[in-house]
Amino acid sequence: MAQARNTFSKSKMNKDLDARLMRSDEYRDARNIQVSRSEGANVGSLENVLGNELLLNINTLTGSTGQKCIGYFIDEINNYVYLFTTNNASTLGFNKTQSSFILRYDTVSNIGIVLVSGSFLNFRQANPIIGVNLLEGLLFFTDNFNQPRVINVITAASNSAYYQTEDQISVAKYNPYQPIELWQEVSPATSPASYETTMQDVTTPYMPNGGSGVSDAGAAIGANNFVIKALEGSLPVLGGYTNIPFQGATISFINGAGNIVSTGNSLTLASSVVFNSSAQTWQITPSASMIVAIPAGSTVVFNANPYYDGQFAGDPDY
Repeated sequence: MAQARNTFSKSKMNKDLDARLMRSDEYRDARNIQVSRSEGANVGSLENVLGNELLLNINTLTGSTGQKCIGYFIDEINNYVYLFTTNNASTLGFNKTQSSFILRYDTVSNIGIVLVSGSFLNFRQANPIIGVNLLEGLLFFTDNFNQPRVINVITAASNSAYYQTEDQISVAKYNPYQPIELWQEVSPATSPASYETTMQDVTTPYMPNGGSGVSDAGAAIGANNFVIKALEGSLPVLGGYTNIPFQGATISFINGAGNIVSTGNSLTLASSVVFNSSAQTWQITPSASMIVAIPAGSTVVFNANPYYDGQFAGDPDY
């Protein structure tokens, strides 16, 4: 087939004359060209422009039909293009039967991935996404229809199912409607309660049903008399001076390092408890089976607090 070639020495486009009357060095129309804006000798000359090439099929990537790109953002630093697509052509409100996506295309590797998908995105073809910005891995966008949103592109790239609800992507978060609760996992875990509160008293050595006192400095507590002074506790004395409120309580003491050490014994009485009103001390005669070795002058603890911290340096009021 014969080819006709013209040398456009004038580089002049003439749209005034009839095509049959145009000279051979003029042309009527041109496609895929641009005018050179260089500062060299070829300034103003026409240059050929490469045509478009299909790099990404959105419908194939998303597995959805009728997808239309309603917004994009170019990350020149990382060579990424972010695309917002939807097949929701409705101008009404939320349509759960339609599909919307946030995609990322890598211009270097020519690989596209889905970052977020779901009808909860509520994109509409009638509302293009023009306001888009990327800040330290956070992609902010708005379509002037939904509230402003944000996603972490690093998180979404590693798990496309991470974002599933509107409250995850909305910039405006729900107000805190519940008080702060501090919990920690119990180790070893116990079923069904494997968590407990961290709001514990770490300054009182005994539990509410216990108490503490100081062992007599004259002798260590043994199989004979059990003498303690400065007894304190949260319950009143029962039966005059013949009992103490924590009878049957486990016996522990605070060692030199400030830690509570359990003796492995419980307070069981074989005879009465004698209270010396002048010395303000209690003399307890334990049963012969209860042998407790506690250094003289130590603090004796009944029903010890498991959260007690002898090294606590904070304010005990808190």
